[in-house]
Amino acid sequence: MLVIAISIVIALSAATFILLHTTSPFDGAHLQPGERVWKSNGVQVTPLATSRAGLQRGDIVIAVEGKSIEAWVRALLSVNSARPAWKIGQTVVYTVERDGNRVEVPIILRAYSLAEIFNEYWGMILFAFASQVLGTFVFLRRPNETSARLLFLWAWSGSNAYGWSLGLSIGDIVGGAGYWVYSLLTPGAWILYWAAIFHFALIFPTKTWLTRFPSIERLLYVFPFAFLFMALAATIVGASNWSEWMQVPRTVEYIVAAFFLALIVLNGIWRQRTLRDPDARAKLKWLAFGGFVAGAGGLVTWVLPLLIFGAPLIPAAALGVLVLVFPISISIGILRHRLFDIDIIIRRTLIYGALTAILVTFYFAGVIAFQQIFRILTGQTSDLAIIVSTLSIAALFNPLRGRVQNAIDRAFYRRKYDAAHALARFAQTARDEVKLDKLSARLEEIVAETMQPTHVSLWLRKK
Repeated sequence: MLVIAISIVIALSAATFILLHTTSPFDGAHLQPGERVWKSNGVQVTPLATSRAGLQRGDIVIAVEGKSIEAWVRALLSVNSARPAWKIGQTVVYTVERDGNRVEVPIILRAYSLAEIFNEYWGMILFAFASQVLGTFVFLRRPNETSARLLFLWAWSGSNAYGWSLGLSIGDIVGGAGYWVYSLLTPGAWILYWAAIFHFALIFPTKTWLTRFPSIERLLYVFPFAFLFMALAATIVGASNWSEWMQVPRTVEYIVAAFFLALIVLNGIWRQRTLRDPDARAKLKWLAFGGFVAGAGGLVTWVLPLLIFGAPLIPAAALGVLVLVFPISISIGILRHRLFDIDIIIRRTLIYGALTAILVTFYFAGVIAFQQIFRILTGQTSDLAIIVSTLSIAALFNPLRGRVQNAIDRAFYRRKYDAAHALARFAQTARDEVKLDKLSARLEEIVAETMQPTHVSLWLRKK
């Protein structure tokens, strides 16, 4: 019942945030999701539709109606602060920093357009909706299974994607209510989202020894929230202003996601090495397949480019479609994994997905490193950095592919890996050994090692 209650609260919060946006006056821009929009002097906004009048992409809103963003942010923590009653059609003056100049921009408030949001973020919205449909379906089919309940909680915690897609607006900061509902979704539901999926990984397809201790399971949910509050408390003193301090939750979100993602990967590798039950291993392969495609794809196309270059490689809609494979794979793993045998697809996806992630990471790191070297030597950047990095990646491809393939086979296909090596050793023995009795004994050992039968015997036909 607790899982259902929490899921309902999160769903209602998302519905409330959508309702606030669709019924409140709107300035035509929002705070771009996933980017560092909180600046020392204000917030950077992104218009949903480009136009010469009104706000433009990259504008930093410094003040609203003569009151600084710093003061509006401070007012969020005050219950008695007066809030303006904006109406559609009203003109509000924003003070913005544009191309290094301070400009007064009159904004005519209009109705919020969900169509504009859906046009840009339909992939993320589809991912959240599909996850909730699949999570609810699995929960209804397996209501007594802990894994199904955790999948249900994870799916509905994904309601933060709706708030993330809509994004904060200046009206949310000025009005106050929208900001706090958004905070309940992000980072609130976002942290719960990652804690739930890690908890799911600990009990699916079988429980690990950590789940024997209820205190550890509770700590999975308490620790990330405690870390958030400690980070906020530790940085409030050193922050130069309130606007800069508002960036802390966004940083904590990435740290929590990276932390849980690393634990999920390590847990998956360990489980793959220790699990012996064929059905459990089949389920784990589905989880590994979906998690790797979504995780590596999101890391390479979104997180790393965002951290290094300040912008992702793909739009949010494409990211939503990419990560959709994860809830689908989990649902199949819980319900119908016996109907599918995709070992070849999973193996090649793991190999080439890992290879792509490593090469892209090396490429970005190489470009940055060589640019720094050229800047030190010549005082300016050079296109040679890109050329050198590209040639280095081309040279690394084949040797790195072999190493990645061996690592994946050892981790996830150990039996086939051991069998292949055993057969290779027997081939070497067959070339060198001339005595039939020793060769026969070695053949029996290889069969026992690779096939693991209950009994092995060899019959040789006499001529």
